[in-house]
Amino acid sequence: MKPIKDFDCVQMKWDIQQKLLEEERLLGPEEARRRRDERVRNNPILGRFLQRMETEERRKASELLGQMAGRS
Repeated sequence: MKPIKDFDCVQMKWDIQQKLLEEERLLGPEEARRRRDERVRNNPILGRFLQRMETEERRKASELLGQMAGRS
């Protein structure tokens, strides 16, 4: 006999996907994307992570541009 689960991560994933699909259906793809982006940026964990990644990408791009300018 299978034990009863207190938490079902597959069901949670399904539920979240359904909410996101419904949000996109109601708002349209652009507005739904904008709201998801806003939620990520305002999240105390994900927002900081995203900010670090964007900072690192800008640093790499500046470094690459500096290298390319030095070759001219």
